[in-house]
Amino acid sequence: MNSVSHVGKKSAFFTIFFIIQILFWSSCIDESIIKTKYPGDHVIDQIMPDSGLVGTLVLINGQNFPAFDPQNPTDSIYINGTLAEPVDGSTTHRLVRVAKGSTSGPLTMVQNGVISASNDFKVLIPEVTTFAGTGVAGLLDGPPFSAEFNGPFDLGWNFNGDLIIVDAFNHSLRYVDPKLLILTYAGTGSAGFVNNKTLLSSSFNSPISVDSDKDLGRLYIADQNNHAIRVIDNGNFVSTFAGSGTAGYADGQGQQASFNSPFDLVV
Repeated sequence: MNSVSHVGKKSAFFTIFFIIQILFWSSCIDESIIKTKYPGDHVIDQIMPDSGLVGTLVLINGQNFPAFDPQNPTDSIYINGTLAEPVDGSTTHRLVRVAKGSTSGPLTMVQNGVISASNDFKVLIPEVTTFAGTGVAGLLDGPPFSAEFNGPFDLGWNFNGDLIIVDAFNHSLRYVDPKLLILTYAGTGSAGFVNNKTLLSSSFNSPISVDSDKDLGRLYIADQNNHAIRVIDNGNFVSTFAGSGTAGYADGQGQQASFNSPFDLVV
């Protein structure tokens, strides 16, 4: 009885010892040995950038990529399972565009059943917030969330670097001051066509777009319903740059030219 018990204990001892040895040597095996790679398989070494919005171009550097053929591709690039749009490539790189519907996850290349994976690519989701306005039409200066607009159509910068908001149906230009207050920059709030006045005494009729010439210190305004291009100089003097004030189609110098509801301008 004692002899049988002794044999059982000895057998159990060697069994435990054997299991410990297996666990020890398993922990010492390099992961690259487990993930066997064959000569000629494609390998992803680096992706740049590793995050971006939908539409971002991503450069993938690596080895043994198949020749790039946009007409007959032999490989596919996925971002977390969503096919990326191929743009350019060679045997050592791929350039792809993040496709609509992509989500954050591993970037992988698949060719003939061989899969290479990189680190995760983070797809950034833009967050839309309200910068200024209450959501109710009005004309009110003040802090951003108390200020009111009526048909803000365009944004631009004046020659001093102030953010200008074209408030079309208030017939005004608004701006953001250094304290982030929304203030009226030019216009009376009523439709009109008055030049040669201070900013707040001049009038517009549905201004629709602005752009500036910082070299000359001028802000140009497409004054839609006045059928004119207005200008504010660096002395805050409002004048008509071009257009007769009557709808028409005529070339000429300055106020000899005619426009019909100019909608946009670029300096």
